[in-house]
Amino acid sequence: MNIKINNVHPQHVVFHRELHRNDNTVVFLVSVLGLKCVMKVHHDHPGHGRIHESEATAYRRLQAHGVTEEGYVPQFYGSIEELKPRLWQPHLNMFINDTELPSAIFIEYIPNMRQLHLDTFTKERMAKFVQAIKAITAALVMHNDLKPRNSWTYDKDTITAEQQEWLREDVQIVQELARLLEMDVAEGRLNHSYLYFCT
Repeated sequence: MNIKINNVHPQHVVFHRELHRNDNTVVFLVSVLGLKCVMKVHHDHPGHGRIHESEATAYRRLQAHGVTEEGYVPQFYGSIEELKPRLWQPHLNMFINDTELPSAIFIEYIPNMRQLHLDTFTKERMAKFVQAIKAITAALVMHNDLKPRNSWTYDKDTITAEQQEWLREDVQIVQELARLLEMDVAEGRLNHSYLYFCT
């Protein structure tokens, strides 16, 4: 699917509900010109780094490498730079007092998503998860702790041996999580993989 959402105005967006909020981001289920998708709006505070720029760059890279087409990550539809929160009220009221204007990305909405846990674990799902991390790191996108806000991107020509090792470590972390989760499922309780869920 090759849908592009850019230069969207508030009147083009219907807000259905808020999906998630933290100190840096608010995530909405929206419809843009009839397309139901996720709108992820980022604070870009001085000292916190350019979260939006990093995440949008990561999605563009994943899209260019075909990772979104494989279904490992949601489709990337586009982004908007420097939203004016006063025009997007009441939905973007948490950004009114920011010193920097927020920005947003638009990604595919996948209904009924569930977090990987004991009740959702299967060897097949975990194998697909490991494959996804391998595809993501092959595109030179690093999760570090497997949370999107920590994605790093690199130009192929400038990646160092140390950075290559970081990418390999992402795959090893997921493989270790798979091994520990399998043990926990066999025991019927969260035990060996506990640290992956509490940090």
